[in-house]
Amino acid sequence: MGLIWIVTAPFVGAFADKIRPSRAFTLLRLLLVACFFLTLVYSEKSISTFFFVMVFGGAIVGFNMALYNFIATTLMPRAVRTTGIAVGYALGVSLFGGTSPYLLVWLLFGTRFAPRSAPKVDPGQHSRTP
Repeated sequence: MGLIWIVTAPFVGAFADKIRPSRAFTLLRLLLVACFFLTLVYSEKSISTFFFVMVFGGAIVGFNMALYNFIATTLMPRAVRTTGIAVGYALGVSLFGGTSPYLLVWLLFGTRFAPRSAPKVDPGQHSRTP
């Protein structure tokens, strides 16, 4: 998928140069919303549908990510551009990326949201055997 993103980035840049970047960003975001429905095609599990969903979905996500980097940097003034992007990225990763495994375990085993197939875990039991 990374290869698809690398290949599509110059084409997105050329497209954004032809029309305003804000219009290109809006258009590509709307295309991304439509791309979520592409995952419904993957209801029949075969390698050909998986390939189709990954290639076309990856291309659309690649279009968005290539343009998002440009849009995000132009939102900041030049004097604080690097710091602004770095702080925004670091906050997002630390708040959501670092806590997501704990949140997943809590949802699976500590709440009523656990799927029926989840194993029942007694907090008093230890997994070590003597």
